[in-house]
Amino acid sequence: MEQVTLPDAIQSHIVDVKHLDEAMLLIEPGLSITQEKTKANWNSYHVYFELKIESSKLVMVTEQMPDGRKPVGFFIFTETPDSIFIWVAYSSSQSNIVEIAMDQIMTLAKNLGKSSIQFGSPRRGWEKAAAKLGFEVEEVRYKKYVQ
Repeated sequence: MEQVTLPDAIQSHIVDVKHLDEAMLLIEPGLSITQEKTKANWNSYHVYFELKIESSKLVMVTEQMPDGRKPVGFFIFTETPDSIFIWVAYSSSQSNIVEIAMDQIMTLAKNLGKSSIQFGSPRRGWEKAAAKLGFEVEEVRYKKYVQ
């Protein structure tokens, strides 16, 4: 029998810095996969430092399963004066974690008094996915290496 996931089965919470070491053990595999896919200029030590000094926050996303609540992904964001900027997002399934947790992300932004949500990605597939989720293109950046 196919399992049906209802939207309210998804929950998210900001990880308190007191629990950061435990959380890092859970997110490390996802950080490695995300860093490899995006060729990002950060690593897990950078992520840990940003979370430890609380310049960024980790949000764990969980789903209610028959045998209890299970993590399905996470995202890391930094606050700007008027928005939250998601700079790492990972899903343990083929699903898009931003899409899965959009209601929770919207609520988080509202609760923090922010008027928008932003993210960036070097992956071209996000152009269509972001538009489908209601995001608008704000900037496209290009890079050329100096030799």
